[in-house]
Order: sequence, then C-alpha cells, then structure tokens
Amino acid sequence: MQRRGNMLSLRKSIVSRTAVAAAVAAAFAAPAAATPIEGLQIMRELNLVALGNASTNHDVEGRTYVGGNLTGGGTFNKGGQGNETASNRPVLQVGGNITGMKNIQSNGLSNPVVEAGGHVGNMNLNGTFTVRAGGSIGIQNKNQSTFEEGAQVSIPYFGDTFNDLSFQLAQLSDTGGSYHLDGQTLVVDPVADMSGVAVMDLGDVNSMLQSGGSYFSSIAFNDDAEAMDTIVMNVGGSSFSFDDNFLGGGIYADLMSLSSNVIWNFYEAVTLDFNREFFGSILAPLATITNQNALNGSVVVNTAQLNGEVHLSTYGGQNLTFSDPPGPIGGNPGGGSESVPAPAALGLLAFGLAGAGIARRRRKAG
Repeated sequence: MQRRGNMLSLRKSIVSRTAVAAAVAAAFAAPAAATPIEGLQIMRELNLVALGNASTNHDVEGRTYVGGNLTGGGTFNKGGQGNETASNRPVLQVGGNITGMKNIQSNGLSNPVVEAGGHVGNMNLNGTFTVRAGGSIGIQNKNQSTFEEGAQVSIPYFGDTFNDLSFQLAQLSDTGGSYHLDGQTLVVDPVADMSGVAVMDLGDVNSMLQSGGSYFSSIAFNDDAEAMDTIVMNVGGSSFSFDDNFLGGGIYADLMSLSSNVIWNFYEAVTLDFNREFFGSILAPLATITNQNALNGSVVVNTAQLNGEVHLSTYGGQNLTFSDPPGPIGGNPGGGSESVPAPAALGLLAFGLAGAGIARRRRKAG
C-alpha cells in the first residue's frame, strides 16, 4: 500500500498541479490511452532520450532526443553491434541549443536530419544532412548538406508520454520470478506469461537495504531470459548507485539480448549513478543520470550527465500491452492490474542494485 501511495503522489504531479482530488481519481480510473504504447515505440527508435538537458563527451550509437540543451562533444548515430528499429526521426533532435564540437554520422542513412529549436554550433557532418534550426547554424564544413536557419522547428515533448509509460509499467502484476546465488553471482530467474512478458516487482529498494547477509559482486539473468519478449524490472526508491558487474553468455543470458528485452523501470528515482557497465533499457523520467561506463539499451531520463557511452540495442519487445487499465488506488474494483508486493527473495537483487557496494564494505570491515 505504501508503494501505491507513492505512485499516487507521483501521478498527481504528472496529471495536473491544480487538479482537484476528484479529477485526479478520474484520471486514474480512465482507460489507458495510446500514450504508453507510443512511449514503447519511441524507445524502439531512440537510443537516448533526455527530457531536459544533456551533457556528454562520449558516443551515442543510435538516435538521440534532448528536450533542453545539449552540451559537450562525442559522436552521435555512429551505429554499433546492437539492433535498432528503423525510423524517420531525426538522428539528433534537440529542443534548445546544440553546443560543443560533435561528430554526426549518417550511418548509411539517406539525407538524415539534425534538428534544434535553438542554435546549432560547429560540428563535423560525416555524410550529407539536412540541418534545421530555429536559430543560427555555426557548422563550418557544409559538405553538400542543406542548412535551414531561422526555421519553424516543432520539437515534440515526451515528458507526459514517458511519465505515463513508467506509471503504467509500475502497475503491471508481478508474473513471479526468483533468484539464486552462483558463487558470488546473483542470477535472476524471470517467469514470463504466455505472451513472453515477465514482470518482477522489487518495490522500494531503500527499504530493503537493512537486509543482507549474502554478498555478490556480479549479476546475471538465466539463459531462459534470452527467449522472452520483454522483462520489466520495476524498481522503487528515489536514488541508486550501481557498482557491480553484469555477466552473460554460457549458462547465463547473452548480454546483447538483455539490452533489447529488459526494461528497468525506476518509477520513483530522481538520482541514478551507474559506475559499471549496465545492460537493459533504463526508464527513469524523473531522474538525473550519471554514468562512468557504457549503458546498453534505450535510456530515458530527465537529465543526463554522460561520462560513458550509450550503446545499442534499443528496446525491441513487441508483446507488452496495457489493455486493462489500473483500478483506483487502494483497490481493484474496476478490474485493473493490481500490483503484487515484491517476493522477499528479490530484496537481495534490489540490494545489489543500490547497496552491493555497501555490503562489500561491510564485509571488508568485518
């Protein structure tokens, strides 16, 4: 019940700051619109979505959307070993200004588009592009590209879309699942429904940090996870630091498959720190994210400080649906999905996401 109370507070801030309580309740009871499905499609097409500002000096292998300003350097749309869904979206789309020297790759596309609502600074265009800006364009090497300065640029706003998607994912019923320890590796064993969709609800990670007693230095998914369409990992709590290793191959799921079929839904997080390489798409529309190593999958955050690369694949699942809207908070008379509390065993996985570094320090101290 505490988790649903937290989500109610979140939902109120998303729907309307001035809405009365009855309007908020009505919004919860309303049928799910196409917006969450649209969010999934955007995740299939885009490698990085920052709803606010983003700063990076590292590469993003796929398409990028930034709702605010984009600063720093790096190479965009360079491609990689992973997959992405074909798209007509710009390879780089920014609501504000683009500053800092960047390399933009065409990656085999015919006349790809770079678009900004504000000014575009100097950048290297590796191919023939259309560059469209509401302000000025400072690119020195035109390279037969088309420049449109002072253009009427319409940049979409994805905030509501991804807030709704995160909320809807957090309401999905847990399909079961467990874990087992293989030496110092925590192996996650998801259980999928008939459509190949697995949901594991970790609840509020911070409330689980007092538990422990078992220590691990790496995380893996069992090899059955490779064949699943989508694995939703719902993670509560306001802040996280990931300090462990992902293992894949052999008896474990291939890491590339996790990049395309796992969604880590940090539905309450406002701060995320990834100090090791991470696998699976990240959905955290309220969070500021900082990474020191590569992120593999679609990344959707509020603000991004990228000190490592963002790799393909993008999210590739097809069977996740929201046909049954959630019922009112505190009950399920409308037949909507009812959240299932996290199995006690999964607390250890949550502990690994947010506190494995703490556990290792305790072990050393002992």
